[in-house]
Amino acid sequence: MPKKATSGSFKKGDPRCGRPAGKPNKATREVQVWAREIVEDPTGVEKTRELYQKGKLAPAIVIELMNRAYGKVKDTIEMHQPRPLVVEILADAEAHGDGGSR
Repeated sequence: MPKKATSGSFKKGDPRCGRPAGKPNKATREVQVWAREIVEDPTGVEKTRELYQKGKLAPAIVIELMNRAYGKVKDTIEMHQPRPLVVEILADAEAHGDGGSR
């Protein structure tokens, strides 16, 4: 029996093979077009609303349809990190003319 190759001639991350980074594959693009057709068509919107109101369509499906059509919403979180206690003590010492040095 012939031995299977354990690794190909290209290594992971080799820029000569595969799709460029960030470019969606063909199936992803087709799903996006399909989802947008439903979301942007007034008949599709009305049918979706009707099914949702009757309880035959889960909210998660509506959210997923919107995510597929336009992409997920990107959340950004701004964090404020207080100064460390040592910095506070030194700043307080300098403000009082102590200088913090001996």
